[in-house]
Amino acid sequence: MKKCISVLMMAWLVSFSLQAQIVSGTDTLYGHEWLQGEAARVKVPVAADGWYRITYESLQAQGWPLESIMAEQFRLFHHGVEVPYYVTQSEGMPLQSGDYLLFYGRKNRGELDSLLYRDAANQQLNPAYSIITDTASYFLTWRDTPGLRYAAIENDWDNPPVVASYIWREAEQVNTGSFAKEYYRFSGATLHYSHFGIGEGYGNRTINQLLGDGSTTQEITLALPGLYPSGPSARLQTRYVAALFEHDQRLRVNGTELRRDSFTIGA
Repeated sequence: MKKCISVLMMAWLVSFSLQAQIVSGTDTLYGHEWLQGEAARVKVPVAADGWYRITYESLQAQGWPLESIMAEQFRLFHHGVEVPYYVTQSEGMPLQSGDYLLFYGRKNRGELDSLLYRDAANQQLNPAYSIITDTASYFLTWRDTPGLRYAAIENDWDNPPVVASYIWREAEQVNTGSFAKEYYRFSGATLHYSHFGIGEGYGNRTINQLLGDGSTTQEITLALPGLYPSGPSARLQTRYVAALFEHDQRLRVNGTELRRDSFTIGA
């Protein structure tokens, strides 16, 4: 009985010593550094990229003292960084019925996940897709000083800007169908480590699928509407993970080989 009690007490004490930390260079962060004792905050979940509206009526329902908050005093934060918003009311005036704040929100990707890896730049398979959740959290509060806002610019149709010959666009394919995790096999047993290892994340094929069908070629098609041949050279970026032993990785675009990586991963 005494041994059982001592074990339970140890577990209880250890649980209180654990704290979530984010090591960034020489800094150790906890994720709440942006807090400055605000009286209230509203968490806005964002599960898809797009424009989001926070209305006067929704804040009123939260019990905010909107009559004493000027339009420029709202502050919006995401991942501890202030992000801009547009407000329909004039500076120095409180919100009225029908007013709203407008901001561009991005769904959760792999930014926070990267902190789970020892070396995210070389280990995280898919920075564009979170292994935890698609939903990001934005926090709205207010302070006495003005927040970061979008500036409204009047269109000058008599003096338009010079027409550009081209614009930069990005075509991307984010593979999310299969989950990969580093593992080792010993004497017929498969060992998965509890930490986040090399190549862990979502892609388009698992190692078992590669071993099962024997296929070594994959073809991906990216739509490039309005391609401008006279523009600057395009940039292509890929991420992949390889298992142990020898590899000969070749990247071709329209039949032209752009890159070849030959390497060996030791057992």
